[in-house]
Amino acid sequence: MTNYPNRKALNDALDIYYVPMRTFIINCLQKVKGRKVEDLIYHSLASNQQVEFKRKKNIEGIKTAIDLNYFAPIIRKNWRNIFEREFGKRTKNDVRSAIGLISEARNRSAHRDGADITSEDTRVYLFHIAKVLGYINASDGNQKKIEDIRNQLFADNAHEHVADVSDQLETTSSENANLEKLLKGKSEIQERRKKFWKNLCDYAAQADTLVKFQKPGSANYLNVSKTLRNK
Repeated sequence: MTNYPNRKALNDALDIYYVPMRTFIINCLQKVKGRKVEDLIYHSLASNQQVEFKRKKNIEGIKTAIDLNYFAPIIRKNWRNIFEREFGKRTKNDVRSAIGLISEARNRSAHRDGADITSEDTRVYLFHIAKVLGYINASDGNQKKIEDIRNQLFADNAHEHVADVSDQLETTSSENANLEKLLKGKSEIQERRKKFWKNLCDYAAQADTLVKFQKPGSANYLNVSKTLRNK
């Protein structure tokens, strides 16, 4: 695991997240009158999850039986009768999306496929873990613990990100300067073409005769005279 720093950091964060989130869910379900917590959980799960939950509950007790991947279906199933109030102004989609990403993080960290999780994905997962802990007002500074894991994990390459941004800014500045020169050049050409066109029209007007020429930027030849110009 030491060869996969992102995976290790993510597993550490998930361990911090699991206990307070599980406690939060149980406390919320206990507020539903006339229903047992274990029944609410059971009927929120898919059939295969129900079998596993029932087996673990009978052996280890209800708390241990609640898998991290159960959080999302439990909240989705009981949103209206309890969790909508508990999450306050947060929308159902916002909460479900964040918790769904955390479940994805858990599944990816559990499957060792010979490669570490990308830094970009790890940042996203850690961000949502910290966000959800903030939603439930987790005590013991758990949200800050996640943020500390994230900051420590990416502290070593922070200067690289700064350097990359500096290079990008320098490149963009150079490109903008070249673009300004190009636009200025095009503008000058357009002005010369307008002046040329005006001079020809003035000549035709003064001579009061037809002058056949091709207008710049046009494929057609025009006959310009005083009479035509004054129309």
